[in-house]
Amino acid sequence: MSKHHPFARLALAGIAALLPVVTAAMQQELPVIQQDIEVAIDRLGDAELSATFTLPAAQWRLWNQTYGQNEYLLKRDFEHQFSAVVLHDFKLERDEMNRTATLRMKGAATAEYRGNGTWEAELEKGARGTRVSDTVWQFSKSTVEGGAILQQTFRVSLPKGARDAEQVNGEFGVPVLRYTLRPERRSPWLLLGGTVLGVAGLTLLLLGLLRRPARA
Repeated sequence: MSKHHPFARLALAGIAALLPVVTAAMQQELPVIQQDIEVAIDRLGDAELSATFTLPAAQWRLWNQTYGQNEYLLKRDFEHQFSAVVLHDFKLERDEMNRTATLRMKGAATAEYRGNGTWEAELEKGARGTRVSDTVWQFSKSTVEGGAILQQTFRVSLPKGARDAEQVNGEFGVPVLRYTLRPERRSPWLLLGGTVLGVAGLTLLLLGLLRRPARA
């Protein structure tokens, strides 16, 4: 099983670079970043992902200076951080009035086929899961990262026909969302060799970029 977390690593690539700059001037009060992630997994284990984040005014200005006017730069940073991941159909939408941005993309092999009709998708450690319906789960997490309070909500939609979904510990104690679904016909190499890197989680990418100096 991969060590990467599919539902906790993509949307904040553009935010991460600016956080060290912002927090230097905001030592007394931590800014709050709200992050909402929607992941829709299909019958092949691939997924469509949208991640929406809202920033306080100071962070929004700095984020815009770094990424807001340059979608290519944001896409390049994603591809650099996830060179082993097949990401495509990358889109960025911005709402200046509400200081909100939405990243949309598609990723391959978000859920891993484990054989005998069983699939697993890794979850962010510490996320609290709630079953909304037979095919929809919602997870939440709040942490302090890089001098900011990061409040995350993940909504995961499983493919039609998925059943027996449960949040369990997979190999090496990594939390996974496990479900049963008869796989579509596909190359055994893709089914068994793929990992859950396709839509890797947002938090680890955030942490990685927090350590990188902000662009001038």
